[in-house]
Amino acid sequence: MLRYVAYRALATPDAGPGPQEANLPLRFRVSSELVADRACVLRVEGEIDISTAESLRAHLAEALDAEPAAPVICDLAAVAFLDSVGIGVLVAACDQAATSGRAFCVAGARGQVRRTLELVRLVELLPCFSTVSEALDAGNAAWMSEAGSK
Repeated sequence: MLRYVAYRALATPDAGPGPQEANLPLRFRVSSELVADRACVLRVEGEIDISTAESLRAHLAEALDAEPAAPVICDLAAVAFLDSVGIGVLVAACDQAATSGRAFCVAGARGQVRRTLELVRLVELLPCFSTVSEALDAGNAAWMSEAGSK
């Protein structure tokens, strides 16, 4: 069930799209859904940078504060770019999850985004899975129950 979707396009809604902007793809989007009645999945699309990081921060904070408490999976499969501000958002979400005893992981990061997470060693700080399905798989689901026991 889709709870909410946030959009951020390159063209501003007030001015309307100019002729060269009318066909530009969506730059940033976050949607949230409860998957298999087990986890809240935040699906992020586009680029995570200084202009979109605050929106992602707000969505992650809301998901990590939601009741009933469900593990949160941040799906980065459709993210093409992640800068240092975005890394900070993921670290803050990891800290918030740890403080509240909630489970949090990242899934789907590939290419440059995955290399960035590895370079800053974020993959050592929080569970990172290739896909959301892999994170939900019974063999890997231990990360969900370990958070509550810390």
